[in-house]
Amino acid sequence: MRSYEKERKEIEKSLPRARSLIHFTMDLWTSLNHLALLGIVAHFVDSTGYLNRALLALREIEGVHSGENQY
Repeated sequence: MRSYEKERKEIEKSLPRARSLIHFTMDLWTSLNHLALLGIVAHFVDSTGYLNRALLALREIEGVHSGENQY
């Protein structure tokens, strides 16, 4: 939990300082142990000019991989 909180705070600090627009990607896949997972990632150029990415969410999806299940 400490690691999560530390990373969350770093992401909260870095996103407002981004030197570019923030772009989001989402991906839905099934893990090797048959869990349907939805990941949301932010992509941006940070304050030092480095292309960065940050995992914002990783959520288990119940049921089929349909659009209705991805909210």
